Amino acid sequence: MSSDGLWSSLTERTRLRAFGLASLTAFGLSYWVGVTGEELRTNVSLFGIVSFELAGTPAVVQQIMAAWGDTGQQAARFNIRIDFLYLLGYGVALSLGCAVARLWWHRRSAPFARVGALLTYAMLIAAGSDACENVAMLRAMSDPASATWPALARLFAIVKFALLAVGLFYIMSGAFMRIGQRKLTRAA
Repeated sequence: MSSDGLWSSLTERTRLRAFGLASLTAFGLSYWVGVTGEELRTNVSLFGIVSFELAGTPAVVQQIMAAWGDTGQQAARFNIRIDFLYLLGYGVALSLGCAVARLWWHRRSAPFARVGALLTYAMLIAAGSDACENVAMLRAMSDPASATWPALARLFAIVKFALLAVGLFYIMSGAFMRIGQRKLTRAA
């Protein structure tokens, strides 16, 4: 594991271009996941598939599946399968985003830049957690009385969301810091 992060062999310009391309791919896949998941929003699953990810217990899983009915359950399975593509897209995009932000932070704060190196890996761990969550959700749908699968899906979802929140904060704060730095340079 490189101390500079996962994408340290790429030039700054290449990282930025790869981040842009991966982000466009992730946004496209996000749109597809959103469209296919819209019918999963019910009065029981207000947040669609996310409600199912965080169900946590067989009782909640069964309530959500009953509200979805057969058609909704088929849509949920399709949505989860698409998510396997989406998690690759956003995992790579956010990992590259952390690598780009790391370069911006390196000019300002070496300790904060080191955090970015770790986050290049953490974004892929988040995507891996999403994959494990998807498997657990599919298993919960096959065995809705099992307590194991909803609990695992919730655990992996929490890990995923926590890591993604940190990564997104890091990228956004790096971007704002970079914008501020450019304004100061132009003013001088």
